[in-house]
Amino acid sequence: MKVDFYTKAVLTVIASCLVYFVVQDVTLIKEAHAQSGAWSM
Repeated sequence: MKVDFYTKAVLTVIASCLVYFVVQDVTLIKEAHAQSGAWSM
């Protein structure tokens, strides 16, 4: 049963890394960017 434990541990580490990479790019509050200049018609 050591193989089963090893497989579960490796899959858990991979899943944790994937969740970390997804959560790292999520921002709850978006940054505001000002635009300089005016529209010319």
